[in-house]
Amino acid sequence: MNIINRILVVLESFIILVIALIVLINPFGTLMITEGALVTLDRKLSTLYFASPFYFTLGQILLAILISILLLLLLFLEIRPTKKDSVRVKIEGSSKATVATDTVAQRLIYRLDQLPEVLNVYPRISGHKEAVNVQLVLETTPDINIPVKTQEVTALAKEVVEEQMGLTLGKFSVHIKHVPYPANSSAPKKEEIPGGL
Repeated sequence: MNIINRILVVLESFIILVIALIVLINPFGTLMITEGALVTLDRKLSTLYFASPFYFTLGQILLAILISILLLLLLFLEIRPTKKDSVRVKIEGSSKATVATDTVAQRLIYRLDQLPEVLNVYPRISGHKEAVNVQLVLETTPDINIPVKTQEVTALAKEVVEEQMGLTLGKFSVHIKHVPYPANSSAPKKEEIPGGL
């Protein structure tokens, strides 16, 4: 939604700038053109209305509904709850503390990057109520044991988020992507089928 907002703001600013420059450079010509356009529009609308009042009114209603739906949709996207950039820490008593989701990401990168066979860690963190959702993309060596490594990563991430940071781990997922085998390695080769198939 942020991208859409930026595009709309840029377009609105550009349109306002162009209109303002045209009006300031040639105000009387602009008024004459505007007046002529309004008269022409009035004639065309009057012709359409008198040709078929029912369909003209129906078109008005449908157009009003369409514009209302579009504007309400944009309004909803603007004011809907967004992902929180901080999560509340579980602390007994009256004390309160929050942790930025960026901090959670940095801690996970630091700890998970120390695991053997893990080359890069790309976390996506989002706060939801009092829980933190974690999506991990791990870049690993090609000879990794995926089930074992997944369990190891899950256990370490849970330890970091819940025990060390005092947060509640919500949804958690791991996506593993290993780097290509070296060019001169003994990587598994496809068996050739006799007959060249």
